[in-house]
Amino acid sequence: MEKNEILNSEWVVRSSAAGNPNTPVDVLVELSKDSEWVVRRSAAGNPNTPVDVLVELSKYSDCDVRRSAAGNPNTPVDVLVELSKDSECDVRRSAAGNPNTPVDVLVELSKDSEWVVRRSAAGNPNTPVDVLVELSKDSEWVVRRSAAGNPNTPVDVLVELSKYSDCDVRRSAAGNPNTPVDVLVELSKDSEWGVRRSAAGNPNTPVDVLVELSKDSEWVVRRSAAGNPNTPVDVLVELSKDSDCDVRRSAAGNPNIPGYTPSDEEFIVTETYVAIKGTNHLWYKHNYPNVAPFYTCGCFSGSREQLISRIYSINNLSIDPAVRMRILNVLDRKFEEIFGR
Repeated sequence: MEKNEILNSEWVVRSSAAGNPNTPVDVLVELSKDSEWVVRRSAAGNPNTPVDVLVELSKYSDCDVRRSAAGNPNTPVDVLVELSKDSECDVRRSAAGNPNTPVDVLVELSKDSEWVVRRSAAGNPNTPVDVLVELSKDSEWVVRRSAAGNPNTPVDVLVELSKYSDCDVRRSAAGNPNTPVDVLVELSKDSEWGVRRSAAGNPNTPVDVLVELSKDSEWVVRRSAAGNPNTPVDVLVELSKDSDCDVRRSAAGNPNIPGYTPSDEEFIVTETYVAIKGTNHLWYKHNYPNVAPFYTCGCFSGSREQLISRIYSINNLSIDPAVRMRILNVLDRKFEEIFGR
């Protein structure tokens, strides 16, 4: 679509264009001034929106626009500092999840009176270890769950979180790539299928345990086992004959199954990121000097370890974690090809 055609279209089209990474910068600048807040919100979250425009959007009266700007990885640090003090908790929550938010600000946000803010801080890969230890004891289970999924949470803390009465906390610990193997073995026997499902998808779960999980009575557990890259070939062959179509689909998509054919992927490549179509959103891997590569997709922003923890512990029955892992691996290979890192 031409510039004028986009600007004169319905707001839903303008909103979609404002969030599209292929939209030209001059069009994004115009859309950032749109009369509809949803359009400005989309522009505020676009990784290609110019920094000076993001600064202006961070001052908008509508909190959803500020929230989107607070989550944008290109928003300047000094602006993030201001947004971390916003009167709206959703704006602070977004700033608490931004991988570029300064550590001292994350420390303050970890003490926020609103649990949604503390939850984001608990999931941020840059939150200090001593702060994560405190957040693992938070009065709100959702905060503890977020800490249980953080790849920087100490092993001894993960062991304690794996014993929590709340199954969602145990589920998150079962998906953490740093959870000890002996703990994963215990979690694979959990009475809650959601916990077993996370253990079945964890790449560190022992092979003999995966074999047992492949026979689980719950199809979601078998599906995770079918997607695990360490599940033995003979087990994958059996899972490809499972009575549940989602299990068979997951087994068929496992690169280790005989006759596997990889699918062609389309990428968006710019000077600062590589993007690929994910399960629900575009997935971005960002490249900036003096900063470790990081990922954004939907409301997520963080490191590879944090994304992996989220993939294996997120409560989403409709998506096999193995599918997301394959998308991540393809994105990583393309990113290395383009940026050499």
